[in-house]
Amino acid sequence: MTVTRLPIYDDDEVRVFHPICESALNSALENLGLNDEFEIKHHEAVGSLEADYVVVRKSTKKYVLFIEVKRKPAAVSSTRYRIQAQSYVQEAQSAVEKPYYALTNLEVLDIFKYDNARPSVTQQIIEPSTMRIGTFSDDPNTFYQNLVSAFEQVITIVINDLGTYKELTGSFIPMLENSKFEQEKWHQGLIIAGYEYIRGVLKASNRRVTWKSALNYKNRPNKLVENIKSINFSSLVIPPLPVSSDSEVWNAAMLEDLGELGQKTMSGDAMAELIHSIAIAGREHEGLVPTDLELANILAILSRFTLDRDLNEEEIICDPAAGSGNLLSSSKSGFENIYPKQLWANDKELLFSELLSIRLGLMFPSVVSPQNSPKVSDQDVVNLDISDFDKVKVVLMNPPYVSGVKDPITKKAVGARIYDIKGAMATTYIGQVGIEAPFLELINSLVKDETVISVVFPKQYLTTKGKEAHAFRRFLLDDFGLNLIFMYPREGIFQDVIKDTVVLIGVKGANPEKVKIIKSEIPLANINLTKLKQGLNTLGTNGSLSLAYGVDIREIEVSDLERKIEGGWRNLTVIGESIEKWIDDSLKLNSKKLSAIHDLKRGRIGNAGASDLLFINTNNKFWYLVQDVVPTDWLFPALRTVKEVDTVFLNAATTEVRFLSPSDKAFITGTKEYDILENILDIYLRVQEAVLENTKQRKKVKTKEDLRKILNKERKKITSENTILIPRNIRRFARVFITTEKAYISTNVIEVTGGSLQEKWITQSWLLSIYSQLQFEGMAKDQEGTRKLEENSIGDLLIPNLEDLEDEMIKELIKLVENRSEFLDLCNPTTSDIDQLWAKIFTDPSEIITETITLLEERVAERYPEYSVDDRD
Repeated sequence: MTVTRLPIYDDDEVRVFHPICESALNSALENLGLNDEFEIKHHEAVGSLEADYVVVRKSTKKYVLFIEVKRKPAAVSSTRYRIQAQSYVQEAQSAVEKPYYALTNLEVLDIFKYDNARPSVTQQIIEPSTMRIGTFSDDPNTFYQNLVSAFEQVITIVINDLGTYKELTGSFIPMLENSKFEQEKWHQGLIIAGYEYIRGVLKASNRRVTWKSALNYKNRPNKLVENIKSINFSSLVIPPLPVSSDSEVWNAAMLEDLGELGQKTMSGDAMAELIHSIAIAGREHEGLVPTDLELANILAILSRFTLDRDLNEEEIICDPAAGSGNLLSSSKSGFENIYPKQLWANDKELLFSELLSIRLGLMFPSVVSPQNSPKVSDQDVVNLDISDFDKVKVVLMNPPYVSGVKDPITKKAVGARIYDIKGAMATTYIGQVGIEAPFLELINSLVKDETVISVVFPKQYLTTKGKEAHAFRRFLLDDFGLNLIFMYPREGIFQDVIKDTVVLIGVKGANPEKVKIIKSEIPLANINLTKLKQGLNTLGTNGSLSLAYGVDIREIEVSDLERKIEGGWRNLTVIGESIEKWIDDSLKLNSKKLSAIHDLKRGRIGNAGASDLLFINTNNKFWYLVQDVVPTDWLFPALRTVKEVDTVFLNAATTEVRFLSPSDKAFITGTKEYDILENILDIYLRVQEAVLENTKQRKKVKTKEDLRKILNKERKKITSENTILIPRNIRRFARVFITTEKAYISTNVIEVTGGSLQEKWITQSWLLSIYSQLQFEGMAKDQEGTRKLEENSIGDLLIPNLEDLEDEMIKELIKLVENRSEFLDLCNPTTSDIDQLWAKIFTDPSEIITETITLLEERVAERYPEYSVDDRD
């Protein structure tokens, strides 16, 4: 292959980076004489995943190497992307011959060997990582040949299973893990390790310093600190200094390896990621999830677009909850000419101070100095003052996503600080709102007017109907100065976080008449950032609604958002707006809300706990032990999870799940039934105790008396026949049930009761139709591809006025429901006889069917683009 042009970081990953990688891999195989034995495959399906490249042995079809390609060197150091590459080995399982995987942006390459005994991905890195191929400013052909040579070396290691783990993983990681809960020791170790790593980066950057190896200063660490101070990595130079007798921090092999790593990576990213991964291990539930690097790049670009100018020299970009520093380290994507002193990272987590100082300082290895260096602070945001933000012009932020119920102390402190500043209660401090909402309001209260705030935020706040979301939308319009919303596929983004996210950008004090909605239909890694910038720069001059391939922009009137602030902004996307228009045009005039015809309540079984006892045959081990003991008249049909039933009707014949409902005598001491229940409870407690012995966190075990009370209470919550059941959370199949005998129903569904028997069956026919399912899709909250419905939203579903239906049509609808066996496949929607019959009430039946199917298909593809043909949810 003749390479005439090397990539730039903004290029499309698949169209530009991948072809060079593939050609180099094939050339490496050919040069090694292995092309008859092995082959390179692109976008290989590995279980439920898709690997960029794999090296496969032709004769056995087994994998020997997985390669993940990214755009920037920082991504190669990213723990999350390393875990992504590792997951291919785990997913392939028995199809793996050699457990090797690699991560590269073509300039640098890391190779790993999977080993269960080394749980951290960083512990699996092997020699000669990090491999430095070159830079994209090199001669293209020389660079390409270096890449081929690197792949030759990697393939040779893999084929012969020669991988040896790096000394770094054997010494540096244990040193940090051992000192994680001793702040002084953690800091002392990072002074030495950070010094040697910085020295490596400076050397590779051709910055002239007279620093000697760290071991030269073992007996005079103050001199080592003086060297650091001469450039100014502020968080490293504070006391206490390391002692010379601490052999763990003065480990020569470890320090040599860190210096080499710095030389090869030429940035602070690798070390920062390493430190961060250790610091947050086991604490992800605290909201300590790093921002995706591709998203961080776009956040910076959109922030610059919103500001509409470069920063003045005295203006600052701040991240008040900086974490690993991904947002600030990506700020150059939007603000190309910033100086070190224009960055301020704050995070209350003390374990992050050193890594932020290293990472941000080494963004500018040639110019960082005591007079021109990033600011790093470790304050709780509630202790920050308005004056701290005097020079802040842009805030980049990914706030902690923590339930206010789980951390009420922090939530209360944030709310109190907002009150101190505003002299009024926080707008967002309401109900069970997560900490992220008042956290954003606090930052907005601290900054000056005209400050641009760009934040990654849960999408549900924009669309759901609850009072918390309502209050947040009010804050966005009244205080935040909402200017722009960026929506994107969740593919590869925050895989440890259930909530779908969007980017919100506001300008404090502004009152725009319109809000820009930018939506990417393609994964962020596939966006050509150069073209995105060009599209933003020419916006308004070329009349185009497309910013780049797969990325479109539109505007919504603020007055429209104001009108819909209570019900939710479901019109943010083109498809959402089209569904709203479809409802307005087709249904609103001659329809009633579901809640006006029927009563709605949540299924009643499950909140008390002991579900394996209540739904007695869903735990195989327990059921095996008691099935011959339980009287058959104590067992009733039940619905625990919605995917257990694949037909419209719920009864003893259609579900295998049974609910334990003992007779009255079972609760009277001295009866035979009481003794039977006593035996069942004894067996249940033994099974539970055996389960708890194998868990790390032992939960409080319910006593036999507790269980007896639960059973006696829950058995009275039986659901009557002819009750409609609407699942609260589905993914692919539009399940809607109706009970044809009494049953026990879990909280996973909404029960629809009330109204006449005929009205229920007509309603069931409407719920099974594409017209109801499109409404559900429009009102639902997306959560990892599922359609999550709220009770108050379901009540708003519109049903044609039943009194307007002719008797013959009613009889036919009921007959069709009685003969219905399957549910609509939302991922491949087709019309049924029920849909055809309901279409007759509309002016143009053919047109309404076509429009409904089209909108439904597009909306489901938007919610669940990665559906599997085997998915039964």
